[in-house]
This record gives sequence, structure tokens and C-alpha cells, in this order.
Amino acid sequence: MAQAQLPLMNPQALPQQMIHHQPTSNFCPCTHSGGGGNRLARNLNRTVASSSTSATAAAGDGNQAAAASSTTAAAVDAESTSDSTDSSADAATAETVRFVDENKAERMAKAFRSLYETKQFADVDISVGQVNFAAHKNILAMSSPFFMAMFSHSLRESVSNQVTLSDMEPATFELVLSYIYTGSVNLSLDSVQCLLSAANLLQLPSLKAACAEYMRRHVTKANCLPVYFFARLHDCHALAQLARTVIGSSFQEICSQDEFLSLPADRLAEIIRDDFLCVQSEEAVFEACLAWLARDPQARLSQAYDIMKYVRFACMSCYYLCDRVECEPMLQADSKVQELLRLARYHHMLPNRQAELDLNSTPRCGMSYVRGYLIVANPYSEDKTRKFNSVELLLPSVAGGVAGGDGYCHLQHQQPHQYHLVRIAKLPLSLYMPGVVVTGSNQLLLAGGTQKKISVRGSVTCDGVSNQLHSAQTDVSNSWTWQSLARMALPRTQFLFVLVDQAVYAVGGFTGQEVTDQVEKFCLQSLVWRSVAPLPQPLRCATGHAYRGRLYTFGGENARGEIVNVCY
Repeated sequence: MAQAQLPLMNPQALPQQMIHHQPTSNFCPCTHSGGGGNRLARNLNRTVASSSTSATAAAGDGNQAAAASSTTAAAVDAESTSDSTDSSADAATAETVRFVDENKAERMAKAFRSLYETKQFADVDISVGQVNFAAHKNILAMSSPFFMAMFSHSLRESVSNQVTLSDMEPATFELVLSYIYTGSVNLSLDSVQCLLSAANLLQLPSLKAACAEYMRRHVTKANCLPVYFFARLHDCHALAQLARTVIGSSFQEICSQDEFLSLPADRLAEIIRDDFLCVQSEEAVFEACLAWLARDPQARLSQAYDIMKYVRFACMSCYYLCDRVECEPMLQADSKVQELLRLARYHHMLPNRQAELDLNSTPRCGMSYVRGYLIVANPYSEDKTRKFNSVELLLPSVAGGVAGGDGYCHLQHQQPHQYHLVRIAKLPLSLYMPGVVVTGSNQLLLAGGTQKKISVRGSVTCDGVSNQLHSAQTDVSNSWTWQSLARMALPRTQFLFVLVDQAVYAVGGFTGQEVTDQVEKFCLQSLVWRSVAPLPQPLRCATGHAYRGRLYTFGGENARGEIVNVCY
């Protein structure tokens, strides 16, 4: 039997809805990633296959032709499905590339500069004084939080194209506007303070920092006072610190300047109340304050106490206090100032009560005496929490030396902004927990304590409790020597040793056998010990303080080893 041939299909013989029209674009339905073209091709192939089957059946061998057409259509459909899958896989593995235009920032800067110069598209007029400045709200808002808040909240300026800025000069705002649009500005001594104030108001931190740094490079003795208060007002801490340092180091030159004599009372008080003034004596500070009062007595005498309460009369010579200060006519009518002078007299008359007086006795920088702390070092203490005793005293600033060695008395020497340990005198014995006081005449008194002994093998043993009183005082060459004074009736350690007027008291403590309640008094004039009223209960390691001739004790540990919270 002759094999049947598939007749050529005439497109006009197909139903109209089965005819595929080629789109006008370059769209290829067989490769479209969405799959719609593949489905259309499969439908068309099935239609052609169906028509071919009908024609072959009319020729006489329809079964074989239909099978062949079905096989062909299935192959085409499988190939289309494979192409679609490959296309989807390629799309999934395609690399994503981010493009960055490195020249965009430069072009934007040029565009901003052009907008600043041409005023094109300006949508707001800013009035400063009698001058109007055309600007762009979006550029102002993205540069300054001040303008962002103004234009984005329910303020009148957010819907208006007119804005008025007060408390600013037109020339200053022109510099600010130039900085906002161009990122650069010219700084000069004539404009930098106004520009910094404007930058602070408009919240432009970079411009403010640049102005502050420019001012730091131009701080002098002539302008340090106004610069200091200006920097404080605008929170420029580094600038204020530098100006403050210049004021302190040059105070005796600055206090005669018109800027100083024209200061308001509160600003003058801020200057003289700190330790940073580098003066040789407190008399210089007092004379500067008198000059300030004399500049306008009628208006300023009512503020005399507000100024004089920061003068440290306790640091003055007692002769200067009597001959100069108390004879000053401008101060004699002020009762509050006279009360200050009365306390200053007591300070000099009663040196052992100086701690009780409400006077500032801290020497300023540059003075020949500085405040220090006496530390009695005990290198053999097993108790790390009770290794040394300390008391406060006034010592010459010329004292020197290096801390070190065993059983030494050390001074923690406080210079302006510095701390040093200075070895001043070797202790007469290796003592643990002695009592230490310093009198108003800078005499060191050392009493009691546990004696320590070191064997040749390095072991530390207790050699009993001492009842010896030792004294040391510096001479004109700043050398210290110890001498033995009268012994206490009762050996003791861990006791309270307090100066009260012209006597020292040894209160309680540990005798080596028991905690005691006994109290002994040593007179600094007769150099004799005598027993006085005992404590209500035995105590050791108590603390205490003297006030107006009375001795107060606080806390301590009783004979049962209990911490007490009593006060006597």
C-alpha cells in the first residue's frame, strides 16, 4: 500500500481563531520568559496535527498519520518546555551589579552653587534686618535641623514663602547661606564670633566647630576674658578651657584691664572662686576685687559680700589682714563682710580650730604652700584594709624626695593639678596602726601602734604594743627629725587620736590584750599625759572629730568584735 502523504495546509482553510498573527514588535512567543508564547505555539501545533489527521484519514490510512502527527506535536511541545526551563535558570543565575556614580557629589555641589548664584527655583525669602535673601526650602531643610523644624511642622513658615530671622546681622547670614550652598566660608577675627553664634542657633555643628577652632588659635591675654564667657555661653568646652588657662596664668596682668574692671559681679565671682588663678599670694586677688569695687562704688558696694566671700582670707598673712583688709573703708559698713573678717581672725588666732571654721583655706595655684595629706606607711601590715593612717596638713611646696623604703612617713604632696608622694622622715619604729595628728603649727605627733619585727629569714612578728609619743617638725631647710616625748599610761593601737584646741586625746583602742575604754589627754603646752573620763564602752577603730572645743566619736568595734553605730 502506498504511504499516504500529508497534504500542505492552506492557512485560509484553518478557522479564523486558529491563525497566529505575528506581532509588530520583535517579541518572540517561543522564548518569552512568561510562558505565554510557548502555550500559543503548542496550541497551534495541536491544531495543525488535528487537521493533518483529518486529511490523512480521507486518503485512506488515517490511523498511522494521526499517530505520526501526535508524535511530532509531542516532540515540539517537549522542546518548548525545555527552552522555557533553560531560560528561567539563566535568569535566576544572572549577576546583579550596583552602579555608583562617583562624580554625582561633585555635580550636585556645582548644581547647588549654581542655584545659590542664580536663585533659580527659589521658593522662600528670608528677611534678616533690612535685607532679603532668596533661598530654597528643601536645601535649607536638609542642611539645618533648625530650618527642617521650621518648614516641616505646623508653623506659619511651613506654608509661607516669607521668613524673618531676628538677632542676626545680614552679613553673618550671608556667610551662613554661602556655607549651606557651597560648603565653604571665609573666617576672620571680625566675623567669627557672630558666625559661631549663628551656627549654634541654626544647628550647624561643623561650622560651629570650625569657628571655635579658629578662635582657639587666636586666644590672647587681651581677649581671654570675653572669649571665656562667650565659649561658656555656646558650650565650646575646649575653647573655654584654653581661655580659662590663659586667665589663670596671667591673672595679675589681666586684673588691671578694662575688660576685667567692667565685668558684672557674677562673672567676677566665677573667676575668683576657683583654684586655677596662678598668684603668689591671696593679697593679689583681694586687691583686684578692691579695684573692681572702686570702679563704681555707688553701684557696686552693695555687692561687696558677693565678691569678698570668694576671697580666701585664711590664706592671707595675719599682718596684711589686720593692717590692710580690716582698715579698708569700703568694707567697714558691710556687716556680712565684717563677719568674714571675724572668722579670718579666728583662723589665725586659733590654728588648732581651723578645720572648724567655714573658710576656704585651699591655696591657689602658684602660692608657696599647697595642701597635702600625711600618710604613715606601714609595710608590714597583714590587714590590707588598715595599712596606713592619713591626716591633712599644710606643707611647703618646695618639699621634695621620692617615696620608698620601709617604715617611712610619706607625704602625698598636691601641686596644682598634680600629686606626688614625698618621703619626709623615717619613722622611729616600724609601727602598725599608730595614731597620727598634725597641729596648727604643722607639728607631727605619732603615738602608740603595734611594733613589728623582721627576722633574718624575713618573717614578721609582733613585738608588743607601744605607748610612746613621738614628735616631728620641719626646719627652715625642710628636713624632718623625730624626738620622743612622754609615754602614755596605757599602750594602745587602733585607737582614735584627735587634736582638740591645745591638747591631743588618745581614745580607746586595743592594748594587745583587750579592747579598752580608757581616754588619755596630752597637753601641748605642759607636755604631760593625764587620764580623763573613759568611754561608755570599750571601742577600737572608732573615728572622731573636734568642734569648738568638744570631741565627738563615731562608730568603732566593741570588745565582742561587733561594729557599733553609736556617737559620743
